[in-house]
Amino acid sequence: MDEQRLRLWERVTRIAAVAMMVFTGLFFIIWPPTSTAALWGSHYAPYAWGFFMIIGGVFAIWGLCNRILQVEQTGMFIITLAVAFYVLNQSLIMFEVPITWTRAGSTTILAAFTFFSASRYFALSADILAARSARRLGGW
Repeated sequence: MDEQRLRLWERVTRIAAVAMMVFTGLFFIIWPPTSTAALWGSHYAPYAWGFFMIIGGVFAIWGLCNRILQVEQTGMFIITLAVAFYVLNQSLIMFEVPITWTRAGSTTILAAFTFFSASRYFALSADILAARSARRLGGW
């Protein structure tokens, strides 16, 4: 496969991953988890996560589609924070007495996604710095 097709598939898969985060945000708003409501005494936490997942996802998708690195980076930052707080919540629920180890798999995969989105944020930071340097040196 040539480089152009690989880059296309990279963008398509990133858009798909971020779109799934938007759908996740919608689920949190439409059907907030009852375990979270029991822990915090309200549905405000999942509503906040859902809102930030949707907003971050829209920013990231818009940045990806229009090839604006700063916009995609902003979206990834928002998504990373929303998912990190959700992982914290899931961990608190998991370690509540009685400990529910059945949540360990989903909590771990969410933590992995948090690290993935954070790594994408930092990769975008490096790309933005490289683009700025190229512009200063007259490369663009």
